[in-house]
Amino acid sequence: MSGVCPFGVNDGVRVYLDESIKKHAVVYPAAGSDHSAVRLTIPELEACSGYLEWVDVCR
Repeated sequence: MSGVCPFGVNDGVRVYLDESIKKHAVVYPAAGSDHSAVRLTIPELEACSGYLEWVDVCR
């Protein structure tokens, strides 16, 4: 799984979160491992990302 960092984006950029990550208790946005990235819970990701909504990107 790969992704784009959901925070620190330019004004006007809309952030959506993929439903598939809800199955994980902890995520590492746009990174490969717990040794090189920010560790976030789903509620922390929601709080810091300024996301608009959850979407299913597989549809």
